[in-house]
Amino acid sequence: MIGLAEFQISTLLSSVSSRQSYSRTSSAHQVNSGRRFPMNPSVHELIEGIELVARKGDGDRAVTCLITDSRRVVPGALFFAIGGLRTDGNFYVEEAVDRGAVTIITEQDLGAHFPVDFIQVKDVRETLALVSRRFYGNPDETLRIAGITGTNGKTTVSMLTQHLLAVAARIQSVC
Repeated sequence: MIGLAEFQISTLLSSVSSRQSYSRTSSAHQVNSGRRFPMNPSVHELIEGIELVARKGDGDRAVTCLITDSRRVVPGALFFAIGGLRTDGNFYVEEAVDRGAVTIITEQDLGAHFPVDFIQVKDVRETLALVSRRFYGNPDETLRIAGITGTNGKTTVSMLTQHLLAVAARIQSVC
């Protein structure tokens, strides 16, 4: 059985195999022009308040997408070099740079002569979670979650709850 932890984040979150599934910009020309767009936060905005080990660069570059798979990097991407079960994302940072990554986030020191900005952190996975939350506009703040546990009746309870919440929403919208 394949566990959820064995999949790349980009595989789990992407639709089919679209390379720009996380992209906030529709045109590669906009990414390469170097101008900032309101929908594209800077690296500095995304990492603000996160504990950093080391940093090279000022973080003013606009980020268009978050990527964990170097083969999927597009210009403007923020690449997270994550160590996995079979390989280490740090082996592929050069490929990510060649494909247009604006900044690399890693647990390793890439050195002062690395050609693009990089950020060294203690835990790349935790940083990915925090940066993703900011990049996508804190979606967890608007989520309402209810859990149903037990041996029997979970489907029935969930269907009844769904129906009651839908009726309550209709009543509120009429008033």
